[in-house]
Amino acid sequence: MVRGLLERDPGAASDFVDQFGRLISCLVWRLMGADTEHDDMVNQVYVNVFSSIGSIRDTAALRSWVTGVTIHTVQREIQRRKVRRILWLDPDPEQRSWVQATPDQNLKLQLFYRILDRMRAPDRIVFTLHYVEGYTLAEIVPLCRASLTTVKRRLRSGKRVFLKWAEKHVELQDWMKEQGHER
Repeated sequence: MVRGLLERDPGAASDFVDQFGRLISCLVWRLMGADTEHDDMVNQVYVNVFSSIGSIRDTAALRSWVTGVTIHTVQREIQRRKVRRILWLDPDPEQRSWVQATPDQNLKLQLFYRILDRMRAPDRIVFTLHYVEGYTLAEIVPLCRASLTTVKRRLRSGKRVFLKWAEKHVELQDWMKEQGHER
C-alpha cells in the first residue's frame, strides 16, 4: 500500500481509505468533538498523509504513523482556532450536538468539549488520548513525538484544567468519579 501511495496509484489510495478511514474519522471526532468541519479535518488528514508518505520509515508501523499524522493535524487546527478566537476572527465554538445522544448525554458532551476548548492543544490531545481513547502513556509518547516526561506533564496540566472547570458542573460529577478524578 505504501509503495502504491508513493507511486500515486488510485487503488492504493482507495485501499488506504478503506483500511484507515474509520480510525481517522473516529479519532478526529474524539479529539475535536462534534464539529461542523469534521469532514474537512478528515480530508486534511488524508492530504497530510498522502503528501508525507515518503517520510514513513517503518511500513509495519503504518497504523501508528497514521494516528500520529491525525493527531498533529488536529492539534494544528485547535491551535489555529484559538488564535482566530483571540483575534476575534472566529466566534466562540457553536453548540455541538451528537445525533445519537440523549439530551442529558448531549449536555455532558457539550460541557466536556467546552472544557477541552480551554486547554492548550498539546495538553488536550494527551488528555483525550489517555482518558477518552484509553491509550497508555507509553503509547502516547511516539504518537505525540514527545518524551514520557513531556507526556506526563501535559497530562497533569490537562487534568488540572479539566478538574478546575468540571467540578463547577454537577452534570460531570459521576463521570469524574468513574475516572477517579475526585479532588
